[in-house]
Amino acid sequence: AFGNQKLRRNKSDTADARLIARFLVAEQNDLTPWAPKTTENEQLTELVRYTESITREIAKLKTKCESAIDPIVLKSLSRRIKSEQKELAAIRLRINAIIKSSDTIRKSDQLIRSIPGIGEISSHLMLAEIPDLTHFSNARQLAAWAGVTPCHFVSGASGRPTTPITKVGSTHLRRALFMPAMTARNNNPLLKTFADRLQENGKKPKQIIIAIMRKLL
Repeated sequence: AFGNQKLRRNKSDTADARLIARFLVAEQNDLTPWAPKTTENEQLTELVRYTESITREIAKLKTKCESAIDPIVLKSLSRRIKSEQKELAAIRLRINAIIKSSDTIRKSDQLIRSIPGIGEISSHLMLAEIPDLTHFSNARQLAAWAGVTPCHFVSGASGRPTTPITKVGSTHLRRALFMPAMTARNNNPLLKTFADRLQENGKKPKQIIIAIMRKLL
């Protein structure tokens, strides 16, 4: 987009490097210096995402069990489920060990889990996907990074404007926020009042849940 704005005509490594340099100069006041994740954060992200993969695999195996007829197939599926569950438990122990080994991560975990509706698994997902919070000036910036802020879309001939969420950032984080938001909708007094007010104003159920997801951040 920046290249189109500057009417770029050529495409080469040299031209790209110059364009990037011009962009950095133009946007330097709005850019945040990049900082790599700590080793603990990298491990946490890898392990938590792997638990998601194992959880999906267990769900698939359980679905196959429901339709299996032959006893040998059922026995094989049961063995695989038990094996995956054992692996999942071991990885979650490793995740908890990493959290306990870091004062910063441990305090963040305690803070996140103090929110009604967020348990261990959701907290792990959020810890794994949310970068260093010092990169964000306020909660709205974090919500925008997570892709749960509305994107106003309207065109002259398109009729009523639509406001879908931007869906930028981590899909893993949005998944992690969805179920806690559903739980908080009914069990967190403050968020229940907030949700009821949105419902009275004509907001749809999905819009309300997304708004709660933003509040959780």
